[in-house]
Amino acid sequence: MNRSHHAIRVHNGRRREVVIAEGELCEVRPASAHKKAHRGRICRVEALDDYILPRRARVRYEDNNRIGLVDIDDLVDVEAAIV
Repeated sequence: MNRSHHAIRVHNGRRREVVIAEGELCEVRPASAHKKAHRGRICRVEALDDYILPRRARVRYEDNNRIGLVDIDDLVDVEAAIV
């Protein structure tokens, strides 16, 4: 069963609702300028850390096939990243 989570992001003064679902292709795009480690990397969401209120997602990066943990607020689905 694929789970999904609704997150509210504010980018350039615009408030936007983002749905992060397991198996979805996403880009790491943190709102904070201080988070630079994985900015711009494409990943696939494998699992969410909590059933009721997830904070982090277990992801597999597409460039090197490694697994990592990313804050859900830092993920943007690829279709929204193109706009």
